[in-house]
Formats: sequence, C-alpha cells, structure tokens
Amino acid sequence: MAENKLRILCLHGYRQNKNVFREKLGQFRKNLKNHAEFHFIDAPHEVKDSFGANQSDERSWWFTSEDNTYQSKIKTDFCIGLEDSIALVQKTFANEGPFDGILGFSQGAAFTAIICGLLTKKALDFELKFVMIVAGFKSLYDGHAELYEQQINIASLHVIGGGDEVISQGGDINSDFDSNRDKLSCFEFKNLLRQFNMTFTNTENTRDNACLDNLLTNVRSTAVSTRVLPFPYSDHKFLTIDYIKGVKN
Repeated sequence: MAENKLRILCLHGYRQNKNVFREKLGQFRKNLKNHAEFHFIDAPHEVKDSFGANQSDERSWWFTSEDNTYQSKIKTDFCIGLEDSIALVQKTFANEGPFDGILGFSQGAAFTAIICGLLTKKALDFELKFVMIVAGFKSLYDGHAELYEQQINIASLHVIGGGDEVISQGGDINSDFDSNRDKLSCFEFKNLLRQFNMTFTNTENTRDNACLDNLLTNVRSTAVSTRVLPFPYSDHKFLTIDYIKGVKN
C-alpha cells in the first residue's frame, strides 16, 4: 500500500452488509484506487425477516424497537445494540487501523455522525481527520439529542440525494473546517474532493459578514446558480443550488 493513500473505514446501511456495500462502491473505489484504501466491516446485528428468522446477510448497527427492528423516521426511547457497534468500531481501529476517515451510508451515515459526537465528547479513544456522510439523517433516540447540540470539529462531506424521502434538506450543520488552513488533514480532504472535480459554488455571506456555508458540485460553474435566502430556524441563512437547463456540463 502506498504510504500517501487515505485509509477509509466504510459503514454500510440498514439491511446491507460489507459485501453489498463494497459492490455498490465499485466505481467509486476504482476512481480513487490511487488515492484511498477502503476497509469494510459488517454491523454486528442480524436483521429478522417477516417470519422472525434472522437473516445473516442483512445487518443493522442498532435497533429502535423491542422487536429488533429499525425505523429512521420515528422518535423512540429505544436504542438496542448500539454499544456493540461502537465496541466493534473501536476494536477495528485498534486492530486494523489507523483510519483517516469514515464513509457511512444511510444508517451507517447516522452512526458516523454519532461517532463524531462521541469523539467530540472524548468518549472514544481514536482520532478522525474527516467523515463522508452519504444519505445520512439524525437519530431520533432521545439519548442522542445532546450529541447534536455541540460543535463538531471534524471535516465532513455530506451527500444528499434529491429524491431521498428520509432526509430533510435543510437545517444548520456546523463544522470547524477552514479550506484555507495549511493543515495536513485539510489538504488531504481537499485533495479527495479534487478527484471528482468538486468546487465551491457560493461566495455570498451566510451569517453576518462571513461566508460560512457552501455547496459543492462537480458540475461546471456556468451550469449552476446558488441563492442565499433567509432561514427562520437558524442564525445562518439558507443556501440553495439550481441547475440551469440547456447548459452542457
């Protein structure tokens, strides 16, 4: 393995497993083969089918009800099995790490955000330079609320699908990531974005006299337009992006 490659731990979604996630990321891994090494693990819990039998090829990082099922949209008092998943990630970092970052998808992305919160609280004994949260969402377990109330100082890339019905595309996400700082972690993160020709689209101020919020895209600048709008639920303004029809990428 080349010494300058990023090592990324990959956390699959609910009812997936490491092999399914590895296959789904096939082209992504191929594009980054000279820049990153991806390591996949299975969530520790088997998901039951409609007859109550465990499905060894379908896994979950935790459950939100007593019958060992998971619902992302329902507020719950139950969080079953997450401690096992946290212990597994800790063990993976200890035995197969270090890792520069974590890539999480769906429930794995929600788990990644929880890991960031626990790292900020100094509740875990490893370090991260960045995370990539793909189709992520907020855990609605009451016990996780405090994790979202703190400032997370870990560089993060959030990827949201336009047709995703689980994720609300609005809110206030804070990250202490300054793309102009000359730090190794920032350089590596920006280099990862460059592999997909990702560029910043906004130059307007989004909070007072500062441009603190941005959107990234690999579409040419003449084919997109961003707007900054008032947003009543945050001290930051709301940032949108429009794709212009008829302009070739």
